[in-house]
Amino acid sequence: MSRRALSRAMLLPGVALALAAAAPAGPGPDATSASPWLVPAGIAADARIADPIDTDWRTLLGLNYRTGETTPELESRRGKEVRIPGFMVPFEDGMSGVNEFLLVPYFGACIHTPPPPPNQIVYVRMEGDRRVEVNIWDAVYVEGVLDIESIESPYGTVGHQVLGQAIKPYGRD
Repeated sequence: MSRRALSRAMLLPGVALALAAAAPAGPGPDATSASPWLVPAGIAADARIADPIDTDWRTLLGLNYRTGETTPELESRRGKEVRIPGFMVPFEDGMSGVNEFLLVPYFGACIHTPPPPPNQIVYVRMEGDRRVEVNIWDAVYVEGVLDIESIESPYGTVGHQVLGQAIKPYGRD
């Protein structure tokens, strides 16, 4: 690994945590400003989420993964359209399109380190099994319907699930 790549890999986790903790409020980018490779094919501009609830990783910590209890703030998002910032972790080795992946709060989580706790991992399955391009290097927003249910993944227990409707670049508000 080059010195530059190593430097970037060491810096990104801290930056990602700061970005995820301070996720801006407000509506996401409009349909014309999103990169086409990040939006699943087949979702028309008018079918995208108009105003999802911004949900940061502190809110997702509201799941006690040992007891299954949730905070009122997290419970209020169950079954609702949300927008969560994070980094994609694909299940498949290839970097081509995938229809399911994990979303984690910092770069490299689950891959080269022990996984985060279950309440800090989101399993995302794209609606209609649509495929999206993998982007593990940059933070993204995942927009979709949140469910709070633990499942097992190849990388460990996952505490949250999202039926994904759109993937958008982070910070394009």
